[in-house]
Amino acid sequence: MPSYKLKYFNARGRAEVIRMVFAVAGVPYEDNRMEGKAWSKDKPDTLCKQVPELEIDGVKLTEGRAIYRYIAREYGLFGEDNSETAKIESVCSVIEDLFEEIIKVTLERDADTKEKLRKRFQTEVCGNFAEKLENILEYYNANGDFFVGKKMTLADIVFLYVFHDCLHRACGCGQAECLTGHPNLKKIYQNCLKNERLKTWLEKRPVTEH
Repeated sequence: MPSYKLKYFNARGRAEVIRMVFAVAGVPYEDNRMEGKAWSKDKPDTLCKQVPELEIDGVKLTEGRAIYRYIAREYGLFGEDNSETAKIESVCSVIEDLFEEIIKVTLERDADTKEKLRKRFQTEVCGNFAEKLENILEYYNANGDFFVGKKMTLADIVFLYVFHDCLHRACGCGQAECLTGHPNLKKIYQNCLKNERLKTWLEKRPVTEH
């Protein structure tokens, strides 16, 4: 098995999906979490002067989304064939767009602007994306336990991360409360939490603010 070294800050952020994929796959890796001056020291050595970055047997791979796609593909979490892979990509792309909307709210420092962004998120963004995901699920895998196929894939992991760890921070609701009116999506959310490896990771991972 290759040797994996993940470099990121001591936060969930753009590296957490990578960690979750590793957890579901049951693959060991070095979780290098930088704090304080460590980033200033390590930054010049990174491929693009940014993290997350994954080192695979000494070879560096940059960009979080490319990294978690690679790991998912390596360990059977990216579909059974090209058709399933394309569907998983579609789901991931929609959720990644939602994640960027969340980031706009959570990273805004001006109080008035932040409140405007939050209200827009509550009244427009959240419901719009939930509807998109409902439509995709109905079309790809109606009555299924996951977005694509019969087992958990990268699509479900990305979905869980955003709805479990991120969305409530932008919306101001309780964790996963936005899924109350979307029982099919809530079912996927709950099915993901039943995965023993993922459940164990969520319980043992370091507690961080973001």
